Amino acid sequence: MRLEGASNGTVSGAMVMLDSAGLLFEGRARIDRDKRPFALTPEFMAQFGFPDAERYDLETVIRYVRPTILIGTSGVAGSFTESAIREMARHVTTPVVFPLSNPTSKTEATPGDIVNWSDGRALVATGSPFSPVSYAGTTHVIGQANNTFIFPGVGLGVMLSGAREVTDKMFLTAAQTLADQVTPERLSQGALYPKVSVLRQVSRAIAIRVIREARDSGIGRAYHDDQIDAAVDAAMWYPDYSSYRPADR
Repeated sequence: MRLEGASNGTVSGAMVMLDSAGLLFEGRARIDRDKRPFALTPEFMAQFGFPDAERYDLETVIRYVRPTILIGTSGVAGSFTESAIREMARHVTTPVVFPLSNPTSKTEATPGDIVNWSDGRALVATGSPFSPVSYAGTTHVIGQANNTFIFPGVGLGVMLSGAREVTDKMFLTAAQTLADQVTPERLSQGALYPKVSVLRQVSRAIAIRVIREARDSGIGRAYHDDQIDAAVDAAMWYPDYSSYRPADR
């Protein structure tokens, strides 16, 4: 959002966070110090129209904020309730719901429930692998939001670039590159991530972009564009083994 010119205030108002005690907002009792920068200000509370209360649960927050994206990292199974998802679907044509907690037993809601509660309109990605979901004759492929799509490529790009630091821009570049790797076919099936089976292809593309970002930011080696692909290919490990036979005894 900042790269697209949004102000800090706009960015802050676009992210609303909850913990086990509900909405984070200034004036709430017992907010851990590390969470205080993310608490909604009175101005934003008024802008969203929250009534005075000591606590606001997820469904209430969804009712007033009308979010388009819901991300769960709670580690609490079932914390995305049916009423919360249905409330979100009332305000959003295509809700984007990411129950990212894993293992499967801790996921905030199963993809099947989310798709059903949203009348088949939600786009879902999960932290653990899930089978496709069928709804009203349509099959929804569930993408896996797995950090293995990012870390190998970033790590390889950082090492080859000789970067002095790993920057936020490198991770943003990696995320944008990952998005570019999602095929139109996957998107048409509702999958927001590539197949895990193409991880090598994704990692290669990310490493190349990270090297360019490090170079362009002045913190990495001065590669020419036509050198980068070859450098990545030469450094990638391939599980190829020579055939052998036991030595004669």
